[in-house]
Amino acid sequence: MGECRHLKSGTCRHCYDLSYASRNETRLARIGGIGYPIKAERQFEELYKQTKRWTYKGRPTRKARKLQAIEARLNAYGPVDWDALLQG
Repeated sequence: MGECRHLKSGTCRHCYDLSYASRNETRLARIGGIGYPIKAERQFEELYKQTKRWTYKGRPTRKARKLQAIEARLNAYGPVDWDALLQG
């Protein structure tokens, strides 16, 4: 650990080599990449499991709206040949 400005809290993302998940993913898993459908499908499944409430006061919740957006992106890719993607 080097010199850090966060001495009081003791937590610093630079000192502990922390980074955002998006910085750790490969370029192929970003939107438009060949691996994006796999990443989006995984993200959809995780968010679907976490969603307990779909609407609040008659409006979709944030998670429900995010699920709809991910689903729309997946549908834009059309039918995905998972075997071909997984084999590389």
